[in-house]
Amino acid sequence: MNKIIKCLENFIQLNADDSNWKYKNNQNTKDIYTYQYEGIAGLIPILKKYNVALLSDEVGMGKTFQALSVLAWYYKKNPNLKVLILTPNDIVMKQWYQKAFNNFYNNHLKNKSNFPKWEDTKCISNFANGFDLDDKTKIVFAKTTSFQFSKSDSETSGVCLSEKDFEERINKLKKEIKKFDFIIVDEAHQYRNRGVKKEEDQYKHCGTKRTKNAEEVFECFWKQENKKLLLLTATPMHSSKDDIKNILRVLYSKSSFKSSFSAKKSEEILKEVMIRRLKVMAGKNKYDYRKEEVIPVTLNSQDDYKNELFLAMLQKKYVYNGNNKDLSKNKNLLDVLEGSDFNKEKEESEQEDKVLKCVIKKFKNSYKEEPTNNKYQKVIKYLCRTNKKSLVFVRRIASAYNLSKLYIEEFDKKAWRKIAEALKRENLSFPANREEFKKYVSIKDKKFLEFLEKPKYIKNIIDENKEYLINKNISIKMNNEVRLGLIYEFFNKYDKMKEENFRKFINEYVENIEQISKNLQKLDKKEKKIDKKDYIKYTYQYIDSEEESIEDFYQSLSKEEKNQDNEKITKSKILDYFTPKREKGMGNDAVYFKKRFSNNKKFKQFFEGDLADIIFENDENKKQIMQQNQLLIKSAVLHASIGLMELYAIYLKTDKDYDKFKKEAKKQKDKLEFIQEIKEFVENIDLFKQNGIYIEDDKENSKIFYGAQPAYPYVADTKNKYVISRFNSPFFPKLLCGTSTLQVGVDLHEFCDRIYHFGAAYTMGDDEQRIGRVDRIKGKLHRKLSNQNSANLMIYYPYLQDTFDESNLKKMLCKKRKTERLVDELKIIIDDVEKVCGDEKEFYALKINDLLYDCSKVNLKKET
Repeated sequence: MNKIIKCLENFIQLNADDSNWKYKNNQNTKDIYTYQYEGIAGLIPILKKYNVALLSDEVGMGKTFQALSVLAWYYKKNPNLKVLILTPNDIVMKQWYQKAFNNFYNNHLKNKSNFPKWEDTKCISNFANGFDLDDKTKIVFAKTTSFQFSKSDSETSGVCLSEKDFEERINKLKKEIKKFDFIIVDEAHQYRNRGVKKEEDQYKHCGTKRTKNAEEVFECFWKQENKKLLLLTATPMHSSKDDIKNILRVLYSKSSFKSSFSAKKSEEILKEVMIRRLKVMAGKNKYDYRKEEVIPVTLNSQDDYKNELFLAMLQKKYVYNGNNKDLSKNKNLLDVLEGSDFNKEKEESEQEDKVLKCVIKKFKNSYKEEPTNNKYQKVIKYLCRTNKKSLVFVRRIASAYNLSKLYIEEFDKKAWRKIAEALKRENLSFPANREEFKKYVSIKDKKFLEFLEKPKYIKNIIDENKEYLINKNISIKMNNEVRLGLIYEFFNKYDKMKEENFRKFINEYVENIEQISKNLQKLDKKEKKIDKKDYIKYTYQYIDSEEESIEDFYQSLSKEEKNQDNEKITKSKILDYFTPKREKGMGNDAVYFKKRFSNNKKFKQFFEGDLADIIFENDENKKQIMQQNQLLIKSAVLHASIGLMELYAIYLKTDKDYDKFKKEAKKQKDKLEFIQEIKEFVENIDLFKQNGIYIEDDKENSKIFYGAQPAYPYVADTKNKYVISRFNSPFFPKLLCGTSTLQVGVDLHEFCDRIYHFGAAYTMGDDEQRIGRVDRIKGKLHRKLSNQNSANLMIYYPYLQDTFDESNLKKMLCKKRKTERLVDELKIIIDDVEKVCGDEKEFYALKINDLLYDCSKVNLKKET
């Protein structure tokens, strides 16, 4: 091995930051580059012996660069090598093609003479109609999903072809794959679902389109000699012990598999073809720093008996549904138990669940309400305990939206408390709309709020006219807004409060409101649909305006206002109150405050220099970094941080005087959350600049944080590269909540070290892939381990007790523990793992805590 490594060092420099770095075979001082050189050197003899090798290092160990280094070794011997690199999806393919390849070629390859240049590579979004490999192209990057086509009479999903077209496509791929000499398959566990039936000594394929087509095409790849296959996956036993055998049966030569591996156990195969190392950060591995915690959610309290009954009814219905399946694997039921809003289940489900629909209908008929559970609320409490970043995985798209919405609501309450305290009105209710916010924060309205509390007859007079003042076509909340608006109108017109004046005022409005309602009804028929908020705005403005008709008024409303409720992603109300609107009269004190940092001579100084002096009083180097990135930091604080509210509270408290404002900010600097965010940002700003969004233009970069929200649901329809970039900063979003779209190919570790499995993964491999998004080198956890020599990666498992949710989580964790013993070659992960997970009777009597363990108490006997 040392001989191979010495040769590798002549033309590959994996540690690009230190040109003097050299490999040393010292077990006590190993770093990531040591492991990478050893990995490459270990793969080469395996490839020589079997023509296939499996690189199964933990997530974040640099498998991509190790694979490219193996290619460099072979290109050194054969510059005409033709290579195919298969990746799982478009995101990962582009990372290989645009980022990893360029980085490796420019920064890590010392001798570039035989290695392909950028123009010698090709990226194919869909190779289903052929690889188009010409004489010039040496490396082709492609996607695994291109294998997903079938005959029209076999499967309904994906691309369906006639029998003739299907045969033409398969035959073309068979012919063209022979042109490749070396194939790399990233996330190789995606080929595990072979679904074979054994008939004597023959295996009949009945798996997915992907594996079925790949098996047929790859068999042609092996018909010529000197072919090589490198498999990459951090989870070789992704869902089952037999995964590695199934992967090899699909992608490896049938004759070679039969002669070398068919009679061997999976763990024996892994020992022969696999290179597997645990990631080590600051001398520690996952068994030192991962800390797992369960969040049990009970439904057996007295207050929640209805929902306990609902779930019992639902499970009974599934049991008697007559499908004779293992119900713990029924995804429909698990998705329900994730904590969904049951009435919205159909919005996200492609196939209607008749059982669920039936039980919900019975529940509603009995209780006149929708069933719910409190899993959302329990997890939100955990998420809101700190200002730390959190990554949450869910099974359902609706859950991502719901969690984000609840988190934003809690953020709004917290932000409003800061402002209410500055107004010296700590119990002031959250403003329902911009107009109410405007009233609360103006000097005049402080008197109005006191005025509102004193007279007792206001409520009586309002109640007397309830029949006229309440519009049955709008909500109670909106009706309350109308009433508050009326009282405010009266307050502005009369200096002295008298009962008779108020009664007369209301009576006049009653007549107008009756007419408004009639006009709205006429217009409603004409326009077919009217935004009900228009009723409130019309009540406030139309009577004293110069509008000739309600039709004219309605047409004058901006399209932006009409459509704002239709936006799919929930937005923070409190942040919206600080954003200027185009409509006349919609400005407020908070909007003007935010503009002061750009327009006011004194307040402009705050981000241009004064804030740096406050935070880094004696550190000229960090002051300079802030100065160089002042627009970026200013944008982050004013658009993507609770710092906007913190500064506004100080602004109100100091009567809008800049000198007092600056002095108070300095006084509070140790308590302000945004100050801590800026400190962390400045200390690690290079990490942010490396994430692909940043460019060398401070004005353009100031826009990166525009429109940021405290929480974001990252699903198939809401993918956004700016959101990922923002999450890899200390600023918004604080909560990133997603489905499997976040599971592969996304790095989220730079400022996050906590993860929630809100909907537990279906497989142990998926669970590990999720954790791998934040358990990576050069991330927040790594920095904490290096600086403090002790830190935890927090992993939370919320679950509903005494339901399939609990059963599914137990089974997944049991499989994971057993797999860790085999793959990591650790014999003491759980001393009695076989006993704990082996007996089915005992298994169902266990609590999940029995399957979790404090990883810091487990000592490694062996590092492979």
